[in-house]
Amino acid sequence: MSAWRKPVAAWLLAAGASIPAGAAEARAIPGHDRSFWRGIVQNRFQVPAGQSADALVLELGSYLGSPDPELRDDFAYSIAAAWIYRDRRVSEKTLHDLVKAWSANLLVGLGGTGSHTLFLRAFSALDLSILAALDNQHPFLDDAELAGLLSAALAYLAGEKDLRAFDTRHGWMHATAHTADLLKFLGRNPRLRPADQGRILEAVAAKLRAAGETFTHGENERLAAAVQSLVLRQDFDLKTLEKLGG
Repeated sequence: MSAWRKPVAAWLLAAGASIPAGAAEARAIPGHDRSFWRGIVQNRFQVPAGQSADALVLELGSYLGSPDPELRDDFAYSIAAAWIYRDRRVSEKTLHDLVKAWSANLLVGLGGTGSHTLFLRAFSALDLSILAALDNQHPFLDDAELAGLLSAALAYLAGEKDLRAFDTRHGWMHATAHTADLLKFLGRNPRLRPADQGRILEAVAAKLRAAGETFTHGENERLAAAVQSLVLRQDFDLKTLEKLGG
């Protein structure tokens, strides 16, 4: 991991949000060019003079589905993590817009396998985990939005059939791990309803049963962390786990 990416890992280490690595592909991109985004990263994620973090983070959303790991991982994830979570430079209005947009992305191509649309779904789940983490520290979601985000995450975990984790050319995909990160943050939310604890546990158990393959890239550990976020709650009901085992 290069030096400029270490701070991003530190901000979200406790949350388990991954910082995928990958080499950049040399190709033109719409909007601001690659050197513009690299400059932000190299300048410790400072917002360039005369620029708006709100506008730029919305532009970055177009790169979540890119097969280019630099655009997707280094820019669309890492810069968003810095501005949304570390620096809180993004307005609440834009945060609400991002919840809607990134949640909608979870449905694009859902149920298919082998397509690049997996990047959009998987990395939208990862960026949604940033928003869920922020809401735990500085609440901005209303009750309906929080419930909707949880339902979207659970539906995505159940509906995602493409379980590829890593590609040697395009880098990380990791849909299961990224969704587990999102569920972990949601599981820590003080406003999570007791009944929703059971929904998360049931969804994790169902994913493990239905996967049909052995997870080999840390997915099990990330799912376990989502479960742990519930078990550590003061209002956790052990009977919820007992029902799954019985």
